[in-house]
Amino acid sequence: MKFKGIVLVYILLNMPLIAQDILASTSLTQAFALAAGVRAVKCLAPVDSQNPAEYKLTGKDLKSISQSDYLIFSGYEAMVKQITTGTKVNYVIPIKTDLSIDTIKESLLSIAHVFGSEKQARISIEEIQTVYSKAKQTLSQQSIIRDPVLVNVKYQALANELGLNVIGLFGPDKLTAQQLQGMSQTNAKYIIDDSNYPVGKVLLADLPGTGYISWIRFPGIEGTKTLSDVIEYNVRSLVSGY
Repeated sequence: MKFKGIVLVYILLNMPLIAQDILASTSLTQAFALAAGVRAVKCLAPVDSQNPAEYKLTGKDLKSISQSDYLIFSGYEAMVKQITTGTKVNYVIPIKTDLSIDTIKESLLSIAHVFGSEKQARISIEEIQTVYSKAKQTLSQQSIIRDPVLVNVKYQALANELGLNVIGLFGPDKLTAQQLQGMSQTNAKYIIDDSNYPVGKVLLADLPGTGYISWIRFPGIEGTKTLSDVIEYNVRSLVSGY
């Protein structure tokens, strides 16, 4: 009987922590939580929001946050100001979300440390590394990997991780006249912009014949749910849109 008790305690201590209520600011932070091994995570910003990062919390959202056990967010979301100016949060987990391998490792393990799900987080990291390896192999067979590209700064890490020839960055806000002049003098073959808040289309007037490709950060479009889904979606958009 004593032995069974010891075994039970051991199992309980090694089980991932299951919180009553875990919230994520957007579908992107939710995807990070999922990859880290946390399953029951509710997303605050609706998946079909025009720009999830700019989502403004409702009174119902604020009540949910005050009653939640954990809140996972990145820090650039507009809702952060609302949360930090009066809403009681029991436990916050700030993470980075730029989709570089280093950031993915850091953020997944940071979340997993809280919930005791390090094993699943490491499995997810290996899976995402495989996705990147396959994507690089696909792109290496095409000129797109070598051709110069202008990239919305939101996707700098992803573009660099894929090995693209990034010659200039723009955004996240609208380009100034000086920035437009500088960008128009480049030999860019294509432009990668943000689908939620595009600001790079104005460059097409000064760069005729340049390809224009929209990438996504937030899962939800065309059934995307995971970090791997987002990476693969953007690679497909790159290949088909060039």
